[in-house]
Amino acid sequence: MNLQRKETDLNAIPEGIASAIALFNHELLIYNLFKCEHVLNGQNKNLDILFLTTADYIRAARLLEREGFVEYLPECIEKYKRMYIKLSANIQQNNSIITAIHLHREIAWHGLRVLTKQPLFLTAQKVAKGIYIPSPENSLLIHTAHVLFENFKFGAREREYLPYYLQQSKNWNYINQQLTQNQWKQQFYQTLRSFKKRKQISYMAIGSAYFNVMTVQKLGYIIKKLIRFLSNKISLRRKGVLIAFIGANGSGKTTAAKRVQDRLLPLGMLLHCKIHYYYFGWKPFTPVVKILSKILRHKKLFKTLTKSSYSDKLPHFKTSPPCKLFLLLFYLLNYIEYLGRYLFYLYPALSKGDIILADRYFYDVYGQYPFSNKCYKKSALLALLFKLFPKPDCIFILDASLPSLLSRGKESSKQAVGSESRTAKSLLYLEKQRQLYKDLTALPKTIFVTMETNYEEIISMITNYSWKKAIFKRSQY
Repeated sequence: MNLQRKETDLNAIPEGIASAIALFNHELLIYNLFKCEHVLNGQNKNLDILFLTTADYIRAARLLEREGFVEYLPECIEKYKRMYIKLSANIQQNNSIITAIHLHREIAWHGLRVLTKQPLFLTAQKVAKGIYIPSPENSLLIHTAHVLFENFKFGAREREYLPYYLQQSKNWNYINQQLTQNQWKQQFYQTLRSFKKRKQISYMAIGSAYFNVMTVQKLGYIIKKLIRFLSNKISLRRKGVLIAFIGANGSGKTTAAKRVQDRLLPLGMLLHCKIHYYYFGWKPFTPVVKILSKILRHKKLFKTLTKSSYSDKLPHFKTSPPCKLFLLLFYLLNYIEYLGRYLFYLYPALSKGDIILADRYFYDVYGQYPFSNKCYKKSALLALLFKLFPKPDCIFILDASLPSLLSRGKESSKQAVGSESRTAKSLLYLEKQRQLYKDLTALPKTIFVTMETNYEEIISMITNYSWKKAIFKRSQY
């Protein structure tokens, strides 16, 4: 990587970051980029930007929000800074580009101010229009502080940057003045000695650095932050996001879920979480249900439940127990199976903060069967099961015209989705399904989407909702 302080062209900077810098410059905000060498060399990584005044810091936040950025880390998570994220669609490459910007009002880590910012602005260097960066002396201080107070080790960037800034730094009186004022001079030189000897920084140096800069008030902040971190670790609450796609056969649930998954992959890399696609249609899970499922299929009861030609009346069975009792047991069986799979497959990922795009959900047992509307209205048990089942963060109910549903069903009749084969259904069956799924819009957090309009716009809309929901939820922990 080239660290030479020569003129930098804004065109070399990633588009999203360059636009934000140009906006701040246009609004006459006073700022300084720091730890930004990778950005100046064209890497689309986090941008850290320090503001001289709190007023400019707050104004920059409002400007980013106006441009579609979402706050990911508010000051209640870490004092003196905010992190904003924006996910933009890259239609040409069928993926997304993520832009992450850290706004700082102090040079601080974990709520501890470690450098005085005013001298940094007095010695700032302009390398291009709107691009102001710290002097070599301040860059040396910043990267060393980042090792001591944030990373606790020498990363690849520090191993590359520190030798350069050690060579370029000339004003050691200024460096010592900053260190003495902020009370970590001894630890600074200990860190540099460790670096020159190619050793990792000692925990003694880290601990003493924290102890020196910490006041009683700051100690309380650190303890509070530690308690919050530990409580989140042991909390049973879902930290991830669950988006469910349901709809009539052929409405495009699988395609939409996988397309959104592709769009969200850059977000997963930034947040250090996984983006899962999960088929959540009917699939026997427990050994007992696997055996029961084979028996029921052998007796053709499932075909009776999903037969193409039917009336609004409940289907009649030649077997006993009576029909209504059988249907109640049928729904209870579905509930147990879906809940088992949720607890075994989905909840562990959600508890770690992952994002899951579920292709189908428990509510499909209502939409897939023609008798569901009558059973749901008459059965207190079925209504209770719907209320008790874990709720997704959002349910997208996909719809399409009857000709589209029928054609997609025929095209998919020889394919498999998960472990279930797809078969084309009659127009009457599909129309009934469409109506049943429209009934499900009464469920909380549902969005009804017609897949007949611009498909890319729909995928972008679902992606935008999903990543913003993920950012909002993660910012609460």
